[in-house]
Amino acid sequence: MPHTVAGTGTAAARAEGAGAPQAAGPAVCHITTVHPVFDSRIFTRECLALQQGGYQVHLVACHDRDEVVEGVRIHALPRAPGRLKRNFALPWLAYRKVLAIRPRPMICHFHDPALLAMGYALRLRGFTVVYDVHEHVVSSIAYKPYLPLVVRWPLAWAYWLGEQFLTSGMAVVTTVASNARRYRSPCRIVHNYARLRDTQVSVRRDEKQPPRLVYLGRVCEATGATAMLHVAAELQRRNVDFEMRIVGSVTEPGLADRMREVIRANALESRVTMTGQLPAEQAMRELALSDIGLCLFPPTPNNMNNLPRKMMEYLSFGLAVVASDFEGWRRYLVDTGGGLQIPFGDVGAMADGIEQLLEDPVHLAEMGRRGREAVEQQLCWEKEQQKLLDFYAWLLRSREHGR
Repeated sequence: MPHTVAGTGTAAARAEGAGAPQAAGPAVCHITTVHPVFDSRIFTRECLALQQGGYQVHLVACHDRDEVVEGVRIHALPRAPGRLKRNFALPWLAYRKVLAIRPRPMICHFHDPALLAMGYALRLRGFTVVYDVHEHVVSSIAYKPYLPLVVRWPLAWAYWLGEQFLTSGMAVVTTVASNARRYRSPCRIVHNYARLRDTQVSVRRDEKQPPRLVYLGRVCEATGATAMLHVAAELQRRNVDFEMRIVGSVTEPGLADRMREVIRANALESRVTMTGQLPAEQAMRELALSDIGLCLFPPTPNNMNNLPRKMMEYLSFGLAVVASDFEGWRRYLVDTGGGLQIPFGDVGAMADGIEQLLEDPVHLAEMGRRGREAVEQQLCWEKEQQKLLDFYAWLLRSREHGR
């Protein structure tokens, strides 16, 4: 589908909005020590929505300097060299940053499980605190590849008990309904939908280019890294004309070497390209040049109870989506007509679905059109952001009445 030019990354943000005036409404503060400062949910969606909604927005995050970008005042934290310092030292540096902000934030909104104790301390100091739950944390801990198997579930259960205590009295925002059921009221669902403005990317596709499959995001076994390569090998065995682009950083030790070995063993060098991490603008161009978006995730509890941002970005760019058959994803793919769902691990069925789409360009284009239409009508951030603004207004009213 056609796209027009628009900036989507931090360079465009600085160029267009570095001098934007701050709003005069209540001060609020978002806090992260794990996510990048210009994270798409934290900065691009939530902070900018609040700033445009009239709030004075502060963001405490790891960055190289204090600055104001698009009206959001960034308070820089040093980057920690390892997990221990990031999880145990940075939260209290962030805590001190928040206490120094003037005027005092009416709402503090944090995004990392490692900040739970800090959030609890802020609540004891009288702040209204919101915990933004991005994933099913308990199951995520239980499947961390860098943790020894013997400690994963005990650590996951210890986290769950600590979370139950520390979130008492906090408000919660989460991305999916299955996570919302795990938390006390007040809890609101604010889906991680894509912004329509980020799909306005101008590219010209080479007509000689073969159909393109794309994966965008963190590359690990939990997101189907080698599963995609086995599907590519099966498509090549069937002499299907295609190319595959895997866009994102490899996050597991040794995985990049294992992936390159699978590519070499199946002679996929001319078919599969691992680009590594790309700037936001370039990553969006990769989507605009593609035909099918891949979400071939294994059925872990975290995956089944999560809504991948990449899937919503595929739909917003008018790509057909081929994904695992998780029930929670059905309303976005099967019900909208924007994608196919196939059992994870069935390489033959995955290859069948992709091959059938590539052999029927009319159906492929229609699937992409339906997905894009669903995004425009209801599954976009431009419509979802009002839920966040309404929740903040409710929290401030409750604060005024001493609740």
